[in-house]
Amino acid sequence: MIDTITKGQADFVLAPFSNAADLVIRVNDLRLVPIPSVRVMINESGHVLVNKMHPEGVAIYQALNKGLVILKQQDKINKVLTQSGFYNPELADWSILNTVK
Repeated sequence: MIDTITKGQADFVLAPFSNAADLVIRVNDLRLVPIPSVRVMINESGHVLVNKMHPEGVAIYQALNKGLVILKQQDKINKVLTQSGFYNPELADWSILNTVK
């Protein structure tokens, strides 16, 4: 992503918001600045692959699911995504360019 911008091959990239106060992502001498009042919704999810055929695969699968339930109950998933800048409640009123259907 960074190389594409620095080489002049792109004018913008989709990236999560920085958790910095000014929302700017800094990489070396490059500054990625968000377009004011504009955001894009990405309708995706994260996945972890577990081979249930592995001797401990079922146990690992069950432990991961149990851990995810606990993290969700404790609201730690949202907390981490907010702290990382992926979710930013201060930008809730920014316009969404695309709509998720």
